Amino acid sequence: MVVRRRDDAISEVIGFVLILALIAIVASLYLTYVVPAQGRDLEIAHMDVVQNQFLDYKTTVDSLWLNNQYNTQISSPFTLGTNPGSTQGSFVNLPLFQPVTSGGTLVVTDNLVTNKDMITITAVDALINELPGYYTPSQWVVQSEPDHLYVNFSTTDISVPDYVIIKPNNTAWEVNLSISPGSSAKTLSITVIKNGNPTVSNLVIQSSIVNKTPTQSPYIIDLADNAYGLKESFAPYPFFMTIVPSSTRITCKPTGYQENQGTYTILNHQMGMLEYRSSNNYWITQNYIYQYGGVFLNQDNGAVVKLLPSITIDTDSLSINSVSYNFADVTLHGITIPGTTPSKVGGSSLVEVLTTLPKPNPTDDPIIYPLASGVPNAKSVKITVTIYRGLDTDTYVRMWKETFDKIKQKSDASAWITTGNSSTEAYMIVKNPNPVSAQPYDISLNTKNNVALVYLSPTSYS
Repeated sequence: MVVRRRDDAISEVIGFVLILALIAIVASLYLTYVVPAQGRDLEIAHMDVVQNQFLDYKTTVDSLWLNNQYNTQISSPFTLGTNPGSTQGSFVNLPLFQPVTSGGTLVVTDNLVTNKDMITITAVDALINELPGYYTPSQWVVQSEPDHLYVNFSTTDISVPDYVIIKPNNTAWEVNLSISPGSSAKTLSITVIKNGNPTVSNLVIQSSIVNKTPTQSPYIIDLADNAYGLKESFAPYPFFMTIVPSSTRITCKPTGYQENQGTYTILNHQMGMLEYRSSNNYWITQNYIYQYGGVFLNQDNGAVVKLLPSITIDTDSLSINSVSYNFADVTLHGITIPGTTPSKVGGSSLVEVLTTLPKPNPTDDPIIYPLASGVPNAKSVKITVTIYRGLDTDTYVRMWKETFDKIKQKSDASAWITTGNSSTEAYMIVKNPNPVSAQPYDISLNTKNNVALVYLSPTSYS
């Protein structure tokens, strides 16, 4: 019997090998192109979610503050990584054919050595007050009804019958403080005139007065004292009170006000931050930051501002004796974040950020006396952010410089604003480009700072 060679089995093996090769080619192409594309899309979508969570967080914290909801804890969810459940529906349901789940880290920083970012606010020749109003050497604007209306009185020569006249712009009343003549023991007296009629005449309010130099404690008179019957005549507000002494021997001005010559520090705080640091496998690394009420994005090509901090600069006007003066209104509402424990949570799960705004305690702030509120109270203002970030310092300095630039662009007082930076600082200076000698104070600075206590509470996907 003749044996013949048959190739049927060989052809079947070759065909099977070719099928396996085709599957391997398709799988390798899928792993090389499709899986990274899916992972990239997932991570882009996740970064959008994180961005919206930071924007929502800023809005929530601002609402908490604006509505005075102090000592009330709020919970804000943050997603650290791509949700594993969202990667289904791939080529086959095997981990090999699914994008690797990315993660991230949420960090609260304040007292870390490498993250002591500071904000400093200074004013040149600032007016400090404890009463509502605005004082210049010759005039005082009373903004609202005061409980007391103190004035200081002193003279360097009691032998001369000097006096001082105090009156508002509406001429509804007038006060005359005088040194009574004709007595060996000189006295300080008050005369009150309302609607042209004397209601109090030469009432002795201080007996046996003595000479006072400008550095000695003056005599203090409360014009709102019920004994003088003036308080009900102060309205309507605001009114402009003029103080005119009869000679240079007399010094008379509202008490509770102090002109701080030179540079006066209004605020000097570590800002702290809430920061998300991504660990993306298929897309660029992105870090989102909430700092001093602003939201920022830091990535490979630099850092940008997403939402500006609550810093506004606008022009306003004030009319004194029918003359209108322009000034810049600078408002800063900032929130600082001290470090808490735990201060870092990593992974791909959900994290609840618990935030509480304690009620402000003025004694916790080194600035005891505030600036005169609602009216011009400084000759210039400088806002400085100092960065301590090691190799990242330059990136964050440029980020804050861009922030100040955007604030300037949005402001109708842009001509008043100068921005700049050094290697470790970004700054913004507000100053009148054309100062008027009759208007010594042309910046109204209003600052409010609060603390947000932030605690991280890890959870899991349901």
